[in-house]
Parts: sequence; C-alpha cells; structure tokens
Amino acid sequence: SGIGPVLFFFLIFVGGCAGSTSGGIKIYRFVILAQLIKSSLNELIYSRGVFLMRYGKQVVDQTVFRSAMIMITTFLSFLALFTIILGAMGLVCSAFIQFYVAKKLGGDWVKQKITSRFNEFKEKINLYGALPIFLITAHPLGPQTPLNFAAGVFKVPVFSFFIAILLATPIRAAFYSIFGGAVLTMSFQEIFIITLGLLLIALLPFLLPSFRHAAFNIRVKNKNKET
Repeated sequence: SGIGPVLFFFLIFVGGCAGSTSGGIKIYRFVILAQLIKSSLNELIYSRGVFLMRYGKQVVDQTVFRSAMIMITTFLSFLALFTIILGAMGLVCSAFIQFYVAKKLGGDWVKQKITSRFNEFKEKINLYGALPIFLITAHPLGPQTPLNFAAGVFKVPVFSFFIAILLATPIRAAFYSIFGGAVLTMSFQEIFIITLGLLLIALLPFLLPSFRHAAFNIRVKNKNKET
C-alpha cells in the first residue's frame, strides 16, 4: 500500500544507460525530457531568455531531442495498445467459452425450469439484438459472465454475439488499463456518465439510414426463422 507500488510501477519503464542491452526507456532519454521541462519553465519565467538544453556538458541537438521524444511516445503508445489488446483477447476468449458451454448444456435445463416464460425471454433478446450485449460488456461494471451464459442459454445468434463482444471488449479493457482498480470505487455520477457515453456510442450507427435498414432486415429474418 502507499507510494511503493506506484513507484515500482514507474520504475519498470526505466532501462539502462546509453549503449546498454537492457529493455525499457534509456536513462539519457529521461534526462533529455527533464532538460526540456526545465527549459520550458525557464522560458515561461524569463520570456526573453535563451536556454540551451544540455546532456552533461554537451548541448543537445534538436534531432536528438526529437528522437528521444518519439521513442518515449512510441513506447508508451505501444504499451497502452498491447495492454488493451491482451485484455480484450482474454475477455473475448472467456466470453465465447461461457457462451458455447451455456448454449450446449444449459438451454434445455433452463427451458424446463421456466417453460412458460422461456420463449418470451428469447423473443425479447432477439428483438433487441446485440445492443444490450454491447452495452453491458463495454461497461466496466457490467455483469459480463451472467450475460454470456444468458446469451448462450437463449441461443443468441452467434454472429450478433461475436460482433457485439468484439466491439465491446476493447472498451472494457481500456477502462481497466487506464483506471485499474479505481473503476470499482467510482461514484454514482461517474458511473452514470460512463453509461450515458456508452449508450450514445452504441446509438451513433443508427443515425446512418443504411445501418438502420440492415438492422431491420436482420430482425425480420430472425422472426421469419422462428415462425
């Protein structure tokens, strides 16, 4: 607890000195970054001053500074990107395992328990399509595991389930990659804003007439198959 874990988290990005074969960002790039911050602050205080960035006793050329900034930016960008991709891959794999297990083993058992309402639930799920699946999966606090089992039990079309999961899992993974465990302690206002934002994102494609027409045709086909 405290500052220790945060400190060690940032230290994992620090590599060796110049010429070292260690991974991470080399020390001299951090030194150049610190020189840039120092020079920028001095220019704010002394607007007419001229300040040179130095590494040791040598003046840093603009090309060296530019390469250092590109390296740091690229490193952090790829780190964030691959963290989201790996998180999304794990969510997709677990979602499909749960979906197919429920589809193969749970459908008949649930139908026996709630025979009178089984078809009603199934009709509603097919009516609303993949939209609820996308919203619940993308939301960082959405109950994804029960949703995956329910989708399998009520035999949601595989293609619709696949598209919704594929689009939603990177969003969910991004929330946890950026905010970490703080997601679980969010206030009601923050959860409401996230929910509203995801709802707007989900509804944006319906502004396109071609998308609305395609979604309507899919619903009609699903109803025709049932009848």
